[in-house]
Formats: sequence, structure tokens, C-alpha cells
Amino acid sequence: GSSALQGTPESFLNFIASSHHHKNSSKTLVLESLKSQTINYMEQWKVTSPASKLTQPWSQLSGGEAQRVLLSIALSTQPKILLLDEPTSALDLPAKLALEQSLKDSAENGLIIVLVTHDEDQMNRLGTMFMSLDVV
Repeated sequence: GSSALQGTPESFLNFIASSHHHKNSSKTLVLESLKSQTINYMEQWKVTSPASKLTQPWSQLSGGEAQRVLLSIALSTQPKILLLDEPTSALDLPAKLALEQSLKDSAENGLIIVLVTHDEDQMNRLGTMFMSLDVV
């Protein structure tokens, strides 16, 4: 889990910015863009004091906060494919629905999402293709 991560969400963003900047863009600009997009997602998902959450050690974030921060960071990188395993397991229903709406919006804009869930309601809200692994 996120408690095993070292540093803070901001240091993680800094690492990502280091690997995402190109010759034509500075690391500082990439980092500011990632931070801004990350905070926007966190605000949509009702994370309290999103900017301050970025400077807190991972171990001080609750499970639900850490899930939302990690997913907001992932979405801020504008991936083409996102693999998610129980991304809302520590969230209450309003937080879960808000996050799901962002995932739907991203999928409508071309993001491919592979999501593992044990929540059949979530599967029906988000899924377009389903695979069930039954115990034999």
C-alpha cells in the first residue's frame, strides 16, 4: 500500500516530472502541470486541503486519501492505459461515485481502463466488457 512508499506525494510527482520532461519542456513546467492536474482531481474527489496532502508523508495519509492521491497522480500523467486493482476499496460511496465519474470521463476521452473489482455495482456502472474468474 501507499504506507510503504517513501517520501511524499510531491516527491513522487517530482520523480515523475524528471522522467516526463523532454528537450522542449523544462522539468519545472512539467512538475507544475502535474501538480495542478493532480490537485484538480483531488478537489473533484473532495480530498480536504489537497495541496497540503501533497507535502504529507504517505504514511500520514488515510487509506482513502492515499488511494485518491495516487489515482489523481496517475491520471495527471495522461496515460493511454490504466490498470487498476480495487481503486475505490477504501472509499465511501460519494467519494467512490465521484472518482468513478472521472474514470468514465477519461474513458470517453480515449483512456483504456482495465479495472479489477469485487463490487458488482461498480462493474455495472463502469464496465463495457466483463470477465469473471470463478473458483473451481
